Amino acid sequence: MADEGAVRNEAVGRPLVLFPARDKINGPIVDAMRKVLDAKPYAVTELSTDDPDTFAAAFRAPRPFLLVDAHSWVQPGWVGLGWRDTPIPQLGARVLVLGCCKGAQQEIRRTLRAGLQRPTPVLACTVDEAKYSHGPALWPHVLERVPDLVATASDPDAACLILKEALAMAHWSDRRRRLEPKWMVDVLQPLGRPANTHM
Repeated sequence: MADEGAVRNEAVGRPLVLFPARDKINGPIVDAMRKVLDAKPYAVTELSTDDPDTFAAAFRAPRPFLLVDAHSWVQPGWVGLGWRDTPIPQLGARVLVLGCCKGAQQEIRRTLRAGLQRPTPVLACTVDEAKYSHGPALWPHVLERVPDLVATASDPDAACLILKEALAMAHWSDRRRRLEPKWMVDVLQPLGRPANTHM
């Protein structure tokens, strides 16, 4: 793993995989992702951090693609990501893969939309609990499409289609997990614009 400060400086503008270092369950997930990235050395930065401010800064930074694998915290009037007391920051990425529980549910969607500057394709979990086994099954198929997602990052509909293809491939490669009903892809609109859902 590269030095965190160096990664933070280099990561702006590049595709990023982001996760809290303190989360012990990330081991199999990270191993599965690294197999793809090592086999096909895409220009993807990996950042594992125990600092909520570093996590938030990476979430806010402009970039074509961001995959976040972290816990979510949903309480009345409060939505956090990564750490219980850390709110979801404003999103800087043009394409977001959100690996947390309830990522496609209303509370998190509304919080994300409040910070959006543009329509943003999102892959997220529809159910209350995103199983730890989902990441190793799904993320490699997403990371295989990073070059395509970067190339289409300014076209939300095209990037949305690529994410749906990656989800379908993961679903059919590991059908016993039935990923497609538990994950969805759509284009999130900034608050104030009509929702534009691609199911």
